[in-house]
Order: sequence, then C-alpha cells, then structure tokens
Amino acid sequence: MLTFLTNKLKSHFMQNFLSGVIYQICMAVCGIVMPRLIIMHYGSVLNGLISTVTQLISYMSIVEMGLASASLVALYDPMAKHDYIKASQIVAAINRFYNQVAALFSFGTIIAGLLLPFFIKDDIPIYTIWLVVASVAGINLVTYMFLGKYRAILQADNRLYVSNYARSLGVVIQIFLGIVIIYLNWNIAFIKFIAVFTACVETVILIAYVRRVYPQLNYHVEPAIGAIKQRSDILVHQISGLVLNNTDILLLAIFGGTLSLASIYNVYNMILGLVTQVISSFLSARATVFARLYVLGDITQLKQRVFKFEGWYLMVVYSLHTAMAISIMPFIRLYTYGVKDANYDLPIVGLFFALLGISKVLRSCYSEIVASAGKFKETKGIVITSATINIILSLILIWDLKITGLLIGSIVAELYRTVHYIFYFQKNIYRSNVLAYSLRIIFNTITFAVLYIASHQYRLSAFTNYSIAFASMFATTIAIICIFMIIKYITDFLFDKTARH
Repeated sequence: MLTFLTNKLKSHFMQNFLSGVIYQICMAVCGIVMPRLIIMHYGSVLNGLISTVTQLISYMSIVEMGLASASLVALYDPMAKHDYIKASQIVAAINRFYNQVAALFSFGTIIAGLLLPFFIKDDIPIYTIWLVVASVAGINLVTYMFLGKYRAILQADNRLYVSNYARSLGVVIQIFLGIVIIYLNWNIAFIKFIAVFTACVETVILIAYVRRVYPQLNYHVEPAIGAIKQRSDILVHQISGLVLNNTDILLLAIFGGTLSLASIYNVYNMILGLVTQVISSFLSARATVFARLYVLGDITQLKQRVFKFEGWYLMVVYSLHTAMAISIMPFIRLYTYGVKDANYDLPIVGLFFALLGISKVLRSCYSEIVASAGKFKETKGIVITSATINIILSLILIWDLKITGLLIGSIVAELYRTVHYIFYFQKNIYRSNVLAYSLRIIFNTITFAVLYIASHQYRLSAFTNYSIAFASMFATTIAIICIFMIIKYITDFLFDKTARH
C-alpha cells in the first residue's frame, strides 16, 4: 500500500510540475508581451491604472476571509483517505460560504468603483475607471461563484495539473484576443474582460473533469459548516499577505503623485513575478506531497523528502534570482525602448527587486508545511508583526526614496517573517538543523553577490533585440544554474551529515 501511494505521489508530482512549467511559460509570454503593448499603445498612466485597480481588488478579496486556505486544509484528510461522504459535506459548506463571499465582494466592488475616481489625479475618463474595476473584479467573482470549490478538490487530491492545463489554455486565449483588442483600439478595460471569459472556460473544464473523476461527491448534502475551521486566523494571514504583496502600488498611486510610478513598479514586479511563479510551480508540485504525508502522519518520510528537497530548492531560488539581477536592466532598457512618458531605467530598483524575491521565497519550503498543518493561529503573531514592519518602513521611506524605499520596507518585513517561520517549523513541526540550512543560505548569498558584482565588468547597456535578449538570458541562467549546482554539492558534502542529526 505504501509503495502504491509513493508511486502515485511521484506520478502526480511530475504531472503537477510539468503542467506548472507549461502554465508559467504561458504566463511569462503573456506577462512580457501584454504590458509592453499596453504601455506603447495606451501609455504608462493607463498601464498604471490597471496595476492600481488590480491591487485594490486584491484588497477587496479579504471578504473571502481565508476560505480558500481553510477549504484546502479541511479537504486534505478526507480526500487522502477517500472519505467522499465527509468530502461532500465539506464541499457543500465551501459552496455556501463562497456564495456569501461573492455577494459581499460585489457590494465592495461597487463602493470601490464609486470612490476610486476621487483618488486618481491623472486625467482618465470615469467610465474607463469603472470598466477596469468591473473587469478586474469579474475574475474574482467567477472564482468565488464557480472555480473555488473545484480548485480546492483537485489540489487536495494532488491533481493540480488539471487546473494548470485549463489555465494555460486560458492564457493563450488572453494573449491572442488581447492583441486583437489593442489592434482594434478598443477601450483598455476589454483586455481584462478577456480574463473573465477565460475564467469561465476554466470553470467548464474543471466542472466536467471533477464530476467525471469524482462521481461519489454529492454537492447537495447537508454542509459541514464546522469543518471549515480557523477562518479568522487565516484571514489574519491573508491580510498580512495583502499588505506585503499589494501595498506598494497603492501607496505609489496615493503618495507618488502620478500613476506612472505605479506603472514603473509594475514592470519590474512583472519580471519578479515570472521568476516567483517558476519557483512556485517547482514548490507547489512537491508541497502537496508534503501535506499529504503530514496528514497521514508519516513524519519520517516527510523529513527525508524535505531534507532532499531543500538543497535543490535553494539552488533554484538563487540561480533564477541571480540571473534576474544580472539580466533585468538590459532587458528593461529594451522592453521600454521608445517609451517617453516615464523613466524605467533604475538599476538599484532592479537589484532590490531581486533581493525582495529571495527574501520572500526562502521560507516557502517550510511555510507550506506549516500551512498544511493548519498552524494559522499559532503563527499569526509573526505575520502581524511583519505586516506592521512593512507599513511603517514604507510610509517613512516613500517620501524620499519612492520605489526604493518601498522595496527596503518589504525586504526587511519578509526577512523577519522568514526567520521566524523557520524557527517555528524547527520547534513545532519537527526538529531540523537550522544551522545547516542557514549556512546553505549564506553560501548561496555570497555566490549571488560575487556573480552580481563580477557581471558589472561585462554588462551590456541594453539588448539590441528580443532574440539576443532571450538567448543571452537563457545562456546566463544555464551558466548560473551550473555554478549554484556546484555550490549545492559543496554544501551537501559539508552540511548533510550535520543536518541529519
């Protein structure tokens, strides 16, 4: 039985990982192509409007009150044990809660749409602002009303690849139709309405798949309301995440004086987002395996798998962020070539975004397991403090340092959260060797610094075209991966025996 389970987990891991890579490639193409076209065709101000509204709607998602994470935690156990009666009751509860969330979210969106025009200083027609708000909010609304429960079922059963493939198809449709809309010179809001349409496509695909694979699930049973636990504690984590990930653009929109700063931030953040998404795919495929092992109580197997995984994880994290730090400015200069309404050439911002990315994902290997264990109440003090640090530092530093000041605040807050999460894991999940993991981080950080400084001797002022840009970035990434792979094997040799004790 254990061998069968192990083989099944490995099979789903590979499918989750490969589908995640495909999805991230599609997202990368969309993330690179569409903002460039929007900036060139509509200008930095309207691109900043989309970024600002997206962040605002992210804040509106607090009405979900941690439902997505709580649903996933509740479903792990019955799906792992094939208890479809209990799973049906939990899914029915999820559906009821999501309907309530959709109603609250719709009301909040209307209020946000009415108030937002008063805070925007740039000359943008009110109807354009309203249309952008409606289109961005529509994506969340489809998720709450239809997608949420099906994604939870698939992720809890380690079948995230189904959603990944459906999303990949949606992104391809977004790119194609988005280019058509820009060519036809339609209102910018229609570009976001395409995402609403593709969310509906994903809904149809997931409904068909889930109902075929899980015919045992009954969506009309009495909901197990009490099974969805810790929502208030999860909400604290969700608000903290919103503060850490979505505050900067809103602060720039309010205190920066122009939406152009929000556009600049968004272009750099787009590149960091692509790197983070690749790392997330690498992690999420394995995180579900870790969660199932924890739920089944196989701590020995969990320790062995996490131990083997963390070395490779750090190699991926530092390789991709080093390649980003080295390549980001030549790429930005090419990407924004011809843009005259804002200055995107900010090397210090590029470096700080890479450092922010590293500080965010260092803890993820452990924080995913902590979340799977349902330790939201126990860790909410950590996330409250980190969010507070971020807000205070950002408000102090934005006046003189603008984007750089916001990034400093975010980095300090993320590092605080990372350190405390690792120590919490060590104390409350199982004992791992923090010293060995910390030394791995130090070795990789030193390598990052050496490569970044050395790259200045050979850095191009800008790539001359996209073919050269992508070829150079690919070659740089491969070379850096090889270097960090050597660092991994060195640290394995130095620290692995220590880490096992």
